[in-house]
Amino acid sequence: MKKICKWLAFILLSSLVATATPRTSQDIAVSILAPLLDPVKIATLKGERPINGRLYRILGWLEIARLAGGDPLDVIDTAQAVAGYGGSNKALADRVALCHSWNNLHEFGCFTVEGVVTLKKGGSPTITRGEHAGEKVHIDHILPRSLVPELYDCIHNLEPIPSSLNASKGAKVGRSEVELARLWHGLGLLSADGLAAVESAGKLLR
Repeated sequence: MKKICKWLAFILLSSLVATATPRTSQDIAVSILAPLLDPVKIATLKGERPINGRLYRILGWLEIARLAGGDPLDVIDTAQAVAGYGGSNKALADRVALCHSWNNLHEFGCFTVEGVVTLKKGGSPTITRGEHAGEKVHIDHILPRSLVPELYDCIHNLEPIPSSLNASKGAKVGRSEVELARLWHGLGLLSADGLAAVESAGKLLR
């Protein structure tokens, strides 16, 4: 029954996509996700928080690729390789972040037909499960933008969370954020100045 429901969901989602859209998980990875993940293209984005809509689109297509039979990790790996940065430290960090973000949306019940359609358009889906049901999902910067503006448009520094949590979090920095900053600095994904800013903010909360 679960398998039947899965395929019915995929068929319904597919019917909402233009006929020219790739149908297999491999095609989705190569033709859609690779351009969306391409760091060179991301660096040229303009406007107010354009990376947020891009992340929503990535997560929506990742779910469609999964419904088409693809393993999310394999789909991400293929897309990153085609985008020209597969195997790099940045690719690894993005991979971890995307899996975490996809899991968040799954637990929030955002992968309904309506939710996936919204995500594909770069919109914020509505949470349908748990204590935050009814709230919109917002994209949060794990390390505050005010401290590390260099990570403003980096996928690995973004995660979808309930809107109420995003509003209450602010620019708080705890032990986990400091440890993450040190990890990213060691991987060459955060500058020395950025690390110092996070560590300094972390000390203020002790």
